[in-house]
Amino acid sequence: MGLLPVSFANRGRSLEHLVVQANVIYRTQGRAVIHKVPTAWVPIRQGSRIVSAKVEEKAAVDFIGHVALPDGPALPVVFDAKEVSKGDRWALSKLEEHQYEYLKDCARTGAF
Repeated sequence: MGLLPVSFANRGRSLEHLVVQANVIYRTQGRAVIHKVPTAWVPIRQGSRIVSAKVEEKAAVDFIGHVALPDGPALPVVFDAKEVSKGDRWALSKLEEHQYEYLKDCARTGAF
């Protein structure tokens, strides 16, 4: 299966698609259960016709689940899939405030 076409609006979609495919394999092998967190959208209408949509509420992260460990309890995981245009790293300064708050809350409540 090839990569999906990339536009500015869908940047990162190809990476997310690869992560979803990998997670299907991990689940089949009993190594992990990780799901894509859906983004809530609100339709924008002109009369009875939907002409566009806007994000109702940003998802805290792209993926959530757990990884099986050989000896011990499963390890919870939450992560975002980010593509970079230059180099091979994503600057932590680009972490959005709502994502930071979610991760901080997870750590505070013992999720990881």
